[in-house]
Amino acid sequence: LLAQLVALGHLTLGLLGCALGKKRDDPWHERASHLGFGVMTVKAGHLLEDYHTVATPRGTDRYGTRREEVMQSDYTVETWRSYVSDAYFVVALWGDAVDLDDCWTALREPVFEVYAGRKSCPLSLPMCPLIYGEQTSLKQAFLSYSSRLYPEAPEGQLDVHWESHPNADLEVARTHTRKDQVLNRAKRLFVDRTECEGRIELPKKEKIG
Repeated sequence: LLAQLVALGHLTLGLLGCALGKKRDDPWHERASHLGFGVMTVKAGHLLEDYHTVATPRGTDRYGTRREEVMQSDYTVETWRSYVSDAYFVVALWGDAVDLDDCWTALREPVFEVYAGRKSCPLSLPMCPLIYGEQTSLKQAFLSYSSRLYPEAPEGQLDVHWESHPNADLEVARTHTRKDQVLNRAKRLFVDRTECEGRIELPKKEKIG
């Protein structure tokens, strides 16, 4: 299953859960964390930093409205948040922990609004899922899907990151250890997973005329 999603790694799980209509406390998230992911970076985009201030009163007093809470605030918390803008990724998903047919339907017609991190950051393009056969290698799937990319198919070498795949057919340049595999969401427990990094060569486009 491949979809155009502006997200990397396991953030994609949140987007998929949102499309399926799953809430944060749904045990589906722990089951789906065992799905495999591969990401092909078509366009890396750039980071945008957003400055936030949050007025919060000290102590444990309860307030009836947010207005009352802010009126009693005696200090402000400053935070910086980073977002990826103008990026384009192709994400591959595999495994038998969830029904991929259901995922395909949900990505075409999401139950909840799908966004990247915040509701003010919706995806700028529709998700276009495709399901490939079990014998299709990860490399074959990326090459096949690349010809469908909007607005035009890229060419040359692109970065690819993926988890263990029974038939990746991709050369591993290096590996990384990420501690973001969900063990228990309620207790916020995570375990290590191994992520591979490499490159994929897309064919050059045929010149017309």
